[in-house]
Amino acid sequence: MSFLVYPGQTVTRNQPVNFKIEDEQLFKTEFEKTFEPVYAEKYNEVLITPNGAVLKFLPKYNLYFSRSIRMNFFKKVKRTADFTLTAGYQLITFKEYIRKKKAIILTDNFSVMFFHWFGDILQKVEALCSTESDLRDYIILLPHTCNTPYARNTIKKYTFNYHFIEPDQLIKVDELIYIPLISPSGNFRSELMKNMRNRFRIQETNEILPTKIFITREHAPNRTIQNENELKPILRRFGYTILSMEKIPFEKQMQYAASASKLISLHGAGLTHMLWMKEKSTVLEIRLNNDAHNNCYFSLASDLNLRYHYLLAEKMNPKLSTQKTNFMVNAEEFEDALLSIE
Repeated sequence: MSFLVYPGQTVTRNQPVNFKIEDEQLFKTEFEKTFEPVYAEKYNEVLITPNGAVLKFLPKYNLYFSRSIRMNFFKKVKRTADFTLTAGYQLITFKEYIRKKKAIILTDNFSVMFFHWFGDILQKVEALCSTESDLRDYIILLPHTCNTPYARNTIKKYTFNYHFIEPDQLIKVDELIYIPLISPSGNFRSELMKNMRNRFRIQETNEILPTKIFITREHAPNRTIQNENELKPILRRFGYTILSMEKIPFEKQMQYAASASKLISLHGAGLTHMLWMKEKSTVLEIRLNNDAHNNCYFSLASDLNLRYHYLLAEKMNPKLSTQKTNFMVNAEEFEDALLSIE
């Protein structure tokens, strides 16, 4: 059963509100994007291990490693070896064997991450909601690594049957459908992301929540703002509430974001919460100077019809990637940025 999951499309994005012509190189590849049609892929008589590996004699690596996020040679070799050894160990140590006649696999090696769960996986589920194919007899299989509070709280909003594979389970599937990425990771189909926002209508609370929030990464292992303590008094002076989302229950995180008219954060998963903000709300991303690659939050803000602003910061360690380095933010420029979005 192979079918069209989502048609091809060319999308045009809005420029950042505070766009400067000297920063054009950061965004120019993102202002217009063309996406190819996406078709489901069918596989018969396969095994699914708890980490989401699809096995048919040998592991099908093309169904596990993201097709749009490149890895350097050494990282790919290491992750392939880890994946193979883990799948092999799970194959010989399972305690429960389950057979499913028809199943769907959506996940890849990045799916456990907060941003990729919403931007990649739930975008696929939204696309399946709009397909004309009859999928009522299919169950979505999810690896045990994805069994997180935010995944459990969101997948249940859909009408599809689903099953988180337990760490000691092995699943035999007679007919498997694999759903590729609807758009390259970090890109989105606007209508699907808006549908997602509308689906998760955040439950109103009598509690008065802040309308201006700053999501800190100070407890993250990397990619923090080195001089954040210098910025906090400025934030408080402008009336911002500083939140550590990882210390807040997921549904409460959504409520904070849904109540906010302004959201500021360093490039990172916290900015995914713009999904719950009302249209025309304001997002300020602190992003790395000269980084023209990591534009996922600019793209998401445009697709959600949010007012996107950016502030450029410097790397603390020039040898590290955007994902690994810490940032330094000019305090005066930060204050000017806050003034500009008042």
